Amino acid sequence: MKKATSFAPGIALVIVLMLAAVLGMAQTADDPFVTNLTAGQDITVGTVSVWNDAATLYVKYETTDGWVINESHLAVDTSYKTIPQTKNGNPQPGQFEYSNESVTTDYTYEIPNTWDVNTTVFIAAHAEVLLLNETGVVIQEETAWGDGAQFNAGRNWAMFFKYVLQ
Repeated sequence: MKKATSFAPGIALVIVLMLAAVLGMAQTADDPFVTNLTAGQDITVGTVSVWNDAATLYVKYETTDGWVINESHLAVDTSYKTIPQTKNGNPQPGQFEYSNESVTTDYTYEIPNTWDVNTTVFIAAHAEVLLLNETGVVIQEETAWGDGAQFNAGRNWAMFFKYVLQ
């Protein structure tokens, strides 16, 4: 009997450490999940940050180095296959559920969180971005995606990424 009780504090410590590790992994506004916002297949023009609380999923687009967002489109679903796509599997950003058409360097979508904790959602973060010179003249226009897996590898470089709700 003595040996069984001597393991109890050790087991309790392991459980507490495991719980702390799980709770420490939660994504917040101060420590979000971050992926690059990539334009023209190989130009990093900013980031896409994702976090959530019990009521809301937040997806924030931010540009850097003179780039601005001209418009953005966002799709979030529990399968990448249900994100609007053509018959050939190419995404249709104009059909995404969320969009914004203001010129800005950052924009945050606030989506009602209707999913359970630990649900994996697939996020397609698309933007039309512009590079401005020091006087505000557009010198380059590109399509951008949040970095991840390709929808239709070999046919289209459009991407989606996964996020696990906390």
